[in-house]
Amino acid sequence: MTTRPGLSMLAGLGSAASRDSGSGPADLPTNADLPPLGTAAAKDTGTGPTDVPTNADLPAPGVFTAFFESPEIAVATGDQVYEADHGLAGAPKGWSATLRCLTADNGYMPGDEVRLDSHILSFGGQDEAAVSVMANATKVRVNQDKALVMMSGTGTPAPFTITYANWRVVLRAWR
Repeated sequence: MTTRPGLSMLAGLGSAASRDSGSGPADLPTNADLPPLGTAAAKDTGTGPTDVPTNADLPAPGVFTAFFESPEIAVATGDQVYEADHGLAGAPKGWSATLRCLTADNGYMPGDEVRLDSHILSFGGQDEAAVSVMANATKVRVNQDKALVMMSGTGTPAPFTITYANWRVVLRAWR
């Protein structure tokens, strides 16, 4: 009988040498007929069903394999660009920018973070401001247009202008 590489352990099945001389279900291998996964016999060089990866062959669990977090970046007034090289060897699958509180400010406590999102604000056509949060193959970046960084307080929806010295920008990216 000619066998394909990788199926040599199944040679003889379906023949007079097998458990049953018929062609019924008794000719099929059982778990006892197969070598344990991950052994040299199971990882034969052929293309048969024994070429199955083991847990050691699989990537680490989780969706993302790399993560970047920038050092804290001082917040300033006016038109600003906050950016950092993420070093992820390609465009990230996701990214974020947050303002991290350093000193209590309008109900926010040190360590609290508020997410920055891309937006355009218009105050009755008088004063407009924009923020863009983006990433590419090498950088995570926030573009801030205008002097005001405003957000709602922790206990009220009323906006306030942050005290710049109390906050830092933190950029993150993952892949």
